Amino acid sequence: MKLRHTFVLLLLLLLLCGFYYGLQHFRVQQNEAARIARKVFQFEAADLQELTLDRIDEDPCKAERTEDGFWRILEPNATIVPFQMMWDRVAEHLSQTLNEHTVMAAPKDLALYGLDTPILTVSGGTKDGYAFTLNFGEIEPTQRSRYAQLNGGDLFLITTDTFFELNRSLIDLRHKFLVDDREAALLEMEFAWIWTGSEEKKEGQPEIGAESIVVAVKRDTAEAPWRMTTPEEVPANHAAVEALAQELQFAVGREFIDNPETLADYGLKPARARITVKDAASGRRQTLWIGMHDDSPDKKGLFVKREKEDAVVVMDPHVYTLLPKSPQAWRDKRLLTRRVSDIKRLEYSTEFDRFVLQKDEQGNWALVEPMMDSVNERAVSGFLAFFKELEGVDFVEGVNAGAFASPKARIKLHYDDDANAEILLAASPDDPETIVALQDSGGVVTLSASVAKMLLTDSENFRSREILRFNKTEVTDLNITFENRPYHIAQRHNRWVLQAPETMQLHNQADVGTIMDAVNPLIMNSCLIATTPEGLDLYGLDAPVLDLTITLTAVSPQAPQQLNLRIGKPNPANPDERFALSSTRPGIYLVSQEIINQIREALKGVTP
Repeated sequence: MKLRHTFVLLLLLLLLCGFYYGLQHFRVQQNEAARIARKVFQFEAADLQELTLDRIDEDPCKAERTEDGFWRILEPNATIVPFQMMWDRVAEHLSQTLNEHTVMAAPKDLALYGLDTPILTVSGGTKDGYAFTLNFGEIEPTQRSRYAQLNGGDLFLITTDTFFELNRSLIDLRHKFLVDDREAALLEMEFAWIWTGSEEKKEGQPEIGAESIVVAVKRDTAEAPWRMTTPEEVPANHAAVEALAQELQFAVGREFIDNPETLADYGLKPARARITVKDAASGRRQTLWIGMHDDSPDKKGLFVKREKEDAVVVMDPHVYTLLPKSPQAWRDKRLLTRRVSDIKRLEYSTEFDRFVLQKDEQGNWALVEPMMDSVNERAVSGFLAFFKELEGVDFVEGVNAGAFASPKARIKLHYDDDANAEILLAASPDDPETIVALQDSGGVVTLSASVAKMLLTDSENFRSREILRFNKTEVTDLNITFENRPYHIAQRHNRWVLQAPETMQLHNQADVGTIMDAVNPLIMNSCLIATTPEGLDLYGLDAPVLDLTITLTAVSPQAPQQLNLRIGKPNPANPDERFALSSTRPGIYLVSQEIINQIREALKGVTP
């Protein structure tokens, strides 16, 4: 094909494409012109100055647009705060309302179309003085539109979708939230219980309506931890404070009482508590008054009144459970108030022991002192996880520094930012059986007996609890003396063969696996003595109930490795334990009686 022909074809293709897109644009323009011609109103949403929604069997809801462009409710109560986004949405859908079909001009019998008593009347006016009244009647037979009439004129149809957008109740059109801007995180909260009086009059009681100790918390950003500023400067219980902050930010009113006859009916005269918050967006202080009866919310819920509003909001009673019951309730009871990830070195010392945990450059923790032949990494991780979540029971006032002069335990913390802190454990001056702890923030808390026992640890708890482990695929021989009866089991041709006693045989190969599983890995219950003593008769290890020698070929077929395990007498203090001795680790250990039971059951498969 010649170049001239190619050029002509390309030009023809461009002309066809241009014609096609021009035709499409023309059709879009035609459709848009037709849509505009069907618009019921010729004003834009921003032109609306006044709007009233009058639903059947409900009081009309009327609002006007202020000079700054925001809506203000006039009826039924001028103190009701409007939900700006919903009013804007109604105005937008109203301005875009379309006449789907004109049924007839000026109908005489409005009852036929449900317009003698409209289900909804939308009326209002624009900035340039245009006034309108739009009535909605019954749904037409196809169920896709409703009959409508504008300013007493023609009868026409409006879609049910548009009707849905305009048919808004007061509950839809009002601000249903406790805070002004639920998209903005709270940065400050102030709480106080209010004295409401008591049946028994006592001297020195506060005046009714007087506030108790004010508890105030704040944070710099939505991601920062909460800290208490009043009644003292200490770290706050972040989880407890954040739970209430989230509830206040996102809670929605279940019901509204717009014209309460008396606030006393809702426990709001005086209120039971006050909450003042400040968010990250406006920085304005917003006060909420909390009401209830008999110091607890009834089945109707919790009553809340926003400052400068007449309405009483019925909230979920769950909010009540999040309120601080005392000035100390929002104080952080954790011994470690910083993140454990901020620590680079932890030094733990008592009168008899000392150990050091240190984090490497990859963030992995290790026991660096004392040096151990076998460290239980799970125990190290478990201690740090326990230490991270550790909380006191109650705060103790009046404990001086002298109580910690000779502590039971001292925990020194070195942080990544080179800061240092110290946590101390000591006996309470008032009760030697109670352990108190000095937090890294300086507060003093009591510890529960179980927490104190776990925290008063020693380095041996980080030693591995394994006293025997081997690879079963490398085992070639098992020499067992059980209850004074010898057995020799050897692997031949990938089968286990009983070689002694010669008068008996092994019927089930799985029984050998059961024997090895019973001792591999073998985890001690506790370490009785860290070194192996000379005399073993005290533990029944000179003539053990189980003497097991395991031969492995892992090292060399010419020089196989042998492991030995002996299990002796039951522990007099606990019959479910027995003394044990392992060739892989020096010392006398206590192991479970269940091991003996499993091996005895497995050896029942060895029969004449």
